[in-house]
Amino acid sequence: MFYYVKDAYDKLGRPVALVLVRNHDKSAVEEQPMRNFTIYQMEVARRLLPPGVETVTIIFDMKDFGIKNMDLAFVKFMVVALERYAFVAPPAAIYQRAA
Repeated sequence: MFYYVKDAYDKLGRPVALVLVRNHDKSAVEEQPMRNFTIYQMEVARRLLPPGVETVTIIFDMKDFGIKNMDLAFVKFMVVALERYAFVAPPAAIYQRAA
């Protein structure tokens, strides 16, 4: 789900993570294992942050996004998880190629 762009940082020095929304297929995975995997990835990402960095920039690439990728329940879960569990400060989110 999250892909870290090696040696990529935003203007504030935060690491950049990329989410390819087109890869999510609601019908292909069960909800709870996907939630567990997402929390796991957030925890790993948090532990890999350089000293002094408390957040990341997440880019949601919406290229080739379709109805099969739409999962509002998971979007809501992800927003709550990012706010509550992942980072000390909320991450910056950028939506790219959303039409």
